[in-house]
Amino acid sequence: MWIWTVLIALAINFGEMLSKYESKVIRDIFNKYLLIYLGINALFAGATYYFLPDIAGFFLEEKQVPWVQGQTWGRVFIAAFGYMVIVRTKVFTIKDVPIGPDVLYNTFANYCLRHTNTLILNRQEADLQSVYEKYPDLKRYQIVLEDRLYGAPEGERETIRSQRDLVLSAKLTDHVMCKRLGELILKIVGTRDELEKALGKATV
Repeated sequence: MWIWTVLIALAINFGEMLSKYESKVIRDIFNKYLLIYLGINALFAGATYYFLPDIAGFFLEEKQVPWVQGQTWGRVFIAAFGYMVIVRTKVFTIKDVPIGPDVLYNTFANYCLRHTNTLILNRQEADLQSVYEKYPDLKRYQIVLEDRLYGAPEGERETIRSQRDLVLSAKLTDHVMCKRLGELILKIVGTRDELEKALGKATV
């Protein structure tokens, strides 16, 4: 039954990653660092399933925890969802430094998330450079951004407008401004293909 604990934990964590990077394409999310991240969670979930009877017995009387004795679905679900509480536990703190399972877990998790973010940024920068080589006209980017601005979520419009004004007022080369405006358009349209399509339709 422990395999079900691991599978449920993997599904939960993969769903969390999809929600965290919901605006990104699957190739951005599915990488070796995601596999490491999922592996870490699978390890902790499996260990929680294995030690759950001992953990429950430490806090409760044996007759109160039949649901974690043997291979039961209760044990599966408690371990699959409960291990996240355990790995975020701070046993004690020394001079504002937390000591506990969360230190190890967060170190691994942040390593994987940081490298995933780097991969996403690198791919996006490469996409913006490729689009710029096809459409190097700054005016075209300005027209498209102005046209698409009202398609952005209402709560993000003012932020995008402010970022646009900062880019245009900065002393940057046209090359850099095009890429930074392209990045803002990308936030609205979502994908490189849509960015290219929008720029291609713009009348300069």
